[in-house]
Amino acid sequence: MNRTLATSILCGFITLIIVISISIGCSDDVIVEPPASLIGDYEGKYIYTLDLGATTERTLDPWSIRWRFSNSQYWLYDENDENYCICQPSGDYTLADGVELIMKEDGCAGCVFDSLKIPQGAFSLRQPGDSIIMTQIIGDVQKEIILWPATE
Repeated sequence: MNRTLATSILCGFITLIIVISISIGCSDDVIVEPPASLIGDYEGKYIYTLDLGATTERTLDPWSIRWRFSNSQYWLYDENDENYCICQPSGDYTLADGVELIMKEDGCAGCVFDSLKIPQGAFSLRQPGDSIIMTQIIGDVQKEIILWPATE
């Protein structure tokens, strides 16, 4: 009888330890939110700034743009007249610690435009409300894309 009682107490104690360990171990779990979706049609501005932070800092006139995101691809459309056009790149994008634009086509046919101004590469990503703000700073050059849902 003593052996059965001791075994029962020991099994109960071990069960209690396991339950406490599981409850303590699970309380610190961190749930990582998946990145927000960018899928949709947008309109906005592309702002290119040279000599960032210098007293001679120059921001070129913002270009009016339209932008489309699918599950994994993007397209930039120029909304300006032919004399003031920018390239209309398209390609793939990934969401991980911001957004990475992987250009497949530069879309520069018919435009006189410096290809260094084409938005591509890693951008920080903010999504205040239903807007998208992508910013890239390389050296003293800042590329900023500000988008909001298209009205059409």
